[in-house]
Amino acid sequence: MSAKNLTWVSFITILIILLANDAIFYFVSKKSLTENLASEMETISNQISLSVDNVESAMYLSDTLVSHALKNTAIAIRNDLPPSYNDVTNEKLVELAEQLNVTAISLFARNGEDIVVVRSSEPRQIGLSSKGWGDYFTAFNQLFNLEPVTVEGVVSEHYWSGKISGSSSNPESLQNKYGYYFDGSTNYIINPYIDSSYIQQIEWTLGANAYVRKTLDENKGKLLAIAGFNPRTFALDEDDPRLYTVSNGVRNPRYSERKILFGSNEYADRKDLEFIEAAIRTGRVSSYTANVNGYEVLKTYFPVTSENVQFPYVIGITSSMDSVQKALHNQLLSHTIIIAVVTAASIIVGLIVIRGINRVKNRVAQDVQDNYTDELNSLLVAVKGQRHDFNNHLDTLHGLIELECFDEAKRYINDLAEETVRIHEVIDIGHPGIAALIQSKLTQSIARHIDFTYEFRNLAGGRLDIVGVKSVDVVKILGNLLDNAFDEVLKLPEGERTVFISGETYENELRFAVKNKLHREVLPEAIDLMFRPKQSSKNSTGIGLSIVKERVTRYRGGIHAELPEEGFIQFNVWLPITLR
Repeated sequence: MSAKNLTWVSFITILIILLANDAIFYFVSKKSLTENLASEMETISNQISLSVDNVESAMYLSDTLVSHALKNTAIAIRNDLPPSYNDVTNEKLVELAEQLNVTAISLFARNGEDIVVVRSSEPRQIGLSSKGWGDYFTAFNQLFNLEPVTVEGVVSEHYWSGKISGSSSNPESLQNKYGYYFDGSTNYIINPYIDSSYIQQIEWTLGANAYVRKTLDENKGKLLAIAGFNPRTFALDEDDPRLYTVSNGVRNPRYSERKILFGSNEYADRKDLEFIEAAIRTGRVSSYTANVNGYEVLKTYFPVTSENVQFPYVIGITSSMDSVQKALHNQLLSHTIIIAVVTAASIIVGLIVIRGINRVKNRVAQDVQDNYTDELNSLLVAVKGQRHDFNNHLDTLHGLIELECFDEAKRYINDLAEETVRIHEVIDIGHPGIAALIQSKLTQSIARHIDFTYEFRNLAGGRLDIVGVKSVDVVKILGNLLDNAFDEVLKLPEGERTVFISGETYENELRFAVKNKLHREVLPEAIDLMFRPKQSSKNSTGIGLSIVKERVTRYRGGIHAELPEEGFIQFNVWLPITLR
């Protein structure tokens, strides 16, 4: 390739790398900036949670105080009314409501199996049936029976006050506080209550919505919306009966079961329900980006559980991604300029290098020739060394024959022939790495008095020529298994130290088996424990089995240990390969 063509190839390659680098930088930076924003939203969510927790504590205290105040009001009403509601007028109740500073006063009396409003300062209340009011109806019956009220709420002697709830006679009034009193001295339950205007005033100044407004004002441009989601009811349809009660055919929303506990969900998304349920289920903060109402936003969901709240809820924060995009564009511009400068410099350096390559081309060719000569000289030295060893063997045999030590000479020849055959067999395995390993283990076995034998059969073309498995990994697998086997048999007396390895190719698998004698019994149920990471197996099979299993698993192969006969253990390994 000419220098000019090489220059163009280098330029195009660098350009592709530049574009790929910019793309990678863009997505990695965007992910990092988004994660930072999500972390910031998590911090804000935590602050909101703590504040709402404090608010709920204050609201709970306020609710309790209001409940007790209503009880005192009810006792004052009882002291000012006759024992029978027949002798009470609605006008009298209007007068008492004004004097005692409550919204209205109603009287409930039994009517067959029902309990209804028989007198009230609010005309719309008169005649209301409570039979379909669930827990309220239960509480009314317990009060009439002079039994302790078991329904959740503020309970004291002869008195019960439930949660803030809607009005049966005025569905638009969602936050009313009711008190119910009956001590047996009258034939009616006294029910003073205050309406939404009072409760809303408290929440507007002290409640969670007040803190939400403050947080949004302090983070204008970053925070778009904050909402407290009720996971118990958010998934329900609007006409689900769990969201309201029915009184005289009128639906009354249940304030405690509202879907949005505080704030608003102005940037609603179809994934809201999925992430709300996931936050409650896992107890972890989660977030995702979306395009809602034409804005790219980050939606974060923070699960909240506390002793001060009635039930777990989820804080949802919708934040703008504008800050992320601005920071990302600035970083990308700076990064592109730097890369462009570096690329231009690299092209100049590349041209200089190409010219340098042309200048040293002849020198490189000469160096190759010199290296070839050195390798040839090394080969001649190796051949001379083998010839020297051969001369030594001949001199030894000549000396034995001169001394008429014919038996010794015969044994020497047999030993030399056996070694030559074994070395030839090892070389003939056809895999240099395995051949070198077997040769090394043969040398070790002779020094350690181990009866080490091997057999490689059914090889493609008679040689182990494989593709798909690195030689270093094959050697590591077999080396660890053989090391384990040698360590094990060295615990046995000489003459009992037996190790055998076999190998073969079958279809598209390379199979090995390493078998050795055991110095003590191994139970079948203990075999699987040998392969556990960091599991010591020195008492049975040495070390390295976790390494072996890791290498085998990497190639999607398998390893299995078995006890083929009494006193022996065998490890079978198979690896998928491609034969050349």
